[in-house]
Amino acid sequence: MEMEQNDLILQAPPDVYEGDSLSLRCHCRTGYKTRNTVFYMDNKIIESPVSESELHIGRVDVSASGTYKCESEILNGDTTYGNYKTTSRYISVSELFSTPQITVDLYSWTEGNQINITCDTKLSPHRETTELQFVFYRNGHNVQGFSLSNQYGVPSAQLEDSGNYTCEVQTPTGSVRKRSNVMTVEIQDGNQTGAVQNTVRLVLSGVIFIIILCLLFYHKKTMAVTYSQETEENGGEIRNEGECSI
Repeated sequence: MEMEQNDLILQAPPDVYEGDSLSLRCHCRTGYKTRNTVFYMDNKIIESPVSESELHIGRVDVSASGTYKCESEILNGDTTYGNYKTTSRYISVSELFSTPQITVDLYSWTEGNQINITCDTKLSPHRETTELQFVFYRNGHNVQGFSLSNQYGVPSAQLEDSGNYTCEVQTPTGSVRKRSNVMTVEIQDGNQTGAVQNTVRLVLSGVIFIIILCLLFYHKKTMAVTYSQETEENGGEIRNEGECSI
């Protein structure tokens, strides 16, 4: 607990992460005692019971971040009446790990192909020893229970493996649990894929055949024009030679 040299201080852990159990203490310096203590968060009274100037909030998430204040009557010795004092501090609840993102190696597969799905999250470097567990769902149904592996794989995909996939990450106690985005996976029928591939091959073959015919036609036409020009030139030379001999 952190302490300050003041008439009244609000004691709290130096670092708070989601999933931690948070307790606050309204404490006065030696020789004094407190009573009628009230705690506030963002100027609103916290209704949880206070025991001996200590408030047990329990497990918290990032929404518990805010300005906390305690108000207490400070008594000196056996004094019947004391002075009311207040003190406050801002408490930030940090994220333990980021919201997971589900990623895939491909967005569509053909029957028989392998599926590889990964659940990515980032753990706070200050809590890097925290063990995380991963679970995967397809259309809301569990396909791989909680384990230390952040990957789910199907060696040979079938049509029924199509669907909307999500994953969840949690701490071993389940105190912090987060779900990922949705990723749609579509397994294509192998027979249909083969038929499509054959159709594509036929279309490509037809296009290539037409191109070759066009090239042959162009080449034949070019040759015919060239031959006609050469014939006319040769005929002219023969007529000229005949006229000179007469």
